[in-house]
Amino acid sequence: MCFFAISLVRVPRLPGLANLNLSISYFSPCRPTVHHTNCVVLRCMQFLRPRLVIGLLGLLSIGVSSTPRPQTGQNPDDNDSIKPDTIQGCYDLGTLNWRPDLKLDKDEAVFITPPERIKLLAERGTQGREKNGYLVRPAPGVPQSVHRSAYWMPIGPKKIEIVFTTGTSGLEMQLTVQGETLQGKAKTFWDFLRRRQTAHIIAHKINCAN
Repeated sequence: MCFFAISLVRVPRLPGLANLNLSISYFSPCRPTVHHTNCVVLRCMQFLRPRLVIGLLGLLSIGVSSTPRPQTGQNPDDNDSIKPDTIQGCYDLGTLNWRPDLKLDKDEAVFITPPERIKLLAERGTQGREKNGYLVRPAPGVPQSVHRSAYWMPIGPKKIEIVFTTGTSGLEMQLTVQGETLQGKAKTFWDFLRRRQTAHIIAHKINCAN
């Protein structure tokens, strides 16, 4: 008989295992080698059961996977984000020229058609997906689109994202704020497999009374 032991004592750089003291012992039969009557460790290791090895690897993986991951994205209230009161107001989006042109019929095209003129509010949304940011509404006198939710959120010091969604389909815009102009690109999304379309946007700020 021979004795095989594995000890793990304090692993400070693996969160979840920092205060772990682990000692595992395993006894295994071992036949003497030709030149030695005593067991050697390397020969005894072949008797280690796969479950023991798998258990050790699993224990280590728990410690590694428990390490917090940095969150992605931008909080609308971050200090470095653009402030709502600096860009609130009405903007002229015009008619978006989608590429490639998928020749959508009128019944489908409405899902990727925002109001031609919109109003960005400094008011946080309170319903559904609008809780993710600040409200977007049609400018006065402009018809409402088919979208259930419309909101915008800061994604950087001079960048915002505007989303129009029915809950499953719609469009999103990532725009750079250049004085009183929003410039960037819009992309479509659907709840089924369909080629994504893009459109270039230059939206100038306008008087909401117009």
